[in-house]
Amino acid sequence: MLSCSLVVLTLTLQFCVPFDRVSLGWLYILIAMLFTVAYLAVVNQTGGSPQGCLKFAFVHIPKTGGSTIMDMIGHEPLLRSLRLTFTGMSSRAHNPAAEQRARLTPTTWESAFTFSVVRDPYEYAISQFFYHLAVHCDPVIEGDTKRHAGVLPCKYAKALATIQSHTDPVYRFAFKEWLSWLAGPGHFNAGAIAMVRSKEHYRNSTIVTQKAWLTDVNNGYIVKHVVKLDSEEYNQVATCQGLAQRLCSDRTSVLCTERKNASKVASVVRSTEPGTRDQYYDASNVANVIRSTEHGTRDQYYDAESCEIVAKWFAEDFSAFEYNSSACPFPW
Repeated sequence: MLSCSLVVLTLTLQFCVPFDRVSLGWLYILIAMLFTVAYLAVVNQTGGSPQGCLKFAFVHIPKTGGSTIMDMIGHEPLLRSLRLTFTGMSSRAHNPAAEQRARLTPTTWESAFTFSVVRDPYEYAISQFFYHLAVHCDPVIEGDTKRHAGVLPCKYAKALATIQSHTDPVYRFAFKEWLSWLAGPGHFNAGAIAMVRSKEHYRNSTIVTQKAWLTDVNNGYIVKHVVKLDSEEYNQVATCQGLAQRLCSDRTSVLCTERKNASKVASVVRSTEPGTRDQYYDASNVANVIRSTEHGTRDQYYDAESCEIVAKWFAEDFSAFEYNSSACPFPW
């Protein structure tokens, strides 16, 4: 009703009142401001969400495909306006659910659409391996490299950089050594998991279970929607249209500004060049492409010992998210 009144006012002033072009320009600016005020009034009446949309919180477990979702959110004004954040929050949303709920308040958290993404622990471990190599074995990060050189397989970093194929046995050996180190004392432990499930932000390089990111101190889930990376549901929440339909009415999804052709996704996701993620955030088949990573297939990394380590580490993930721990991917 207010919008119609503003339109009538515009036409009346334009045709019935003598304005010069400059004055008419200022009039249009004034009317635009009135439209903005009207929109904000509607937003306030719907709890701070356009057209009654739910607010949402995303728990980004590292190396689970969450960067695709974060980049998509960053490009979409609609989703940016609906996402719950707090001062000091990680720029990539690497804040466990327990911390987010505590900082946002339990009341706000419970009224929101909360979700996260998990993946097969065997693939999760490989992705973490490459991340640790890149971060802790990068000679540019001199202090970090010196601190971890004795415990991470940084001694393999140069050799791995010169190997063209991930089928080389050096990869399997380095991966197993890294797993063995993390499985040792002071790394993958109950204390680290307890920290993730507490109100504190977890800033250690230790890897913990994915379930720990989504539960409280009593091991109870506090995230409403857990999405598998290897599922069709991920294909939906990784797009503005799909996520908006879960947050708002169907017609609100037209406010998404997604662009780029989905057919270009495969070549872009497989690219390791910086700055390419924003080229595929609207693709419906993004999950399928992400699963075919530049690291090759997982059977190139595992042997019986490394499979046993991961199966033990992530026992609660295999159970909670219904992945098969006995399907160890080593090739013999």
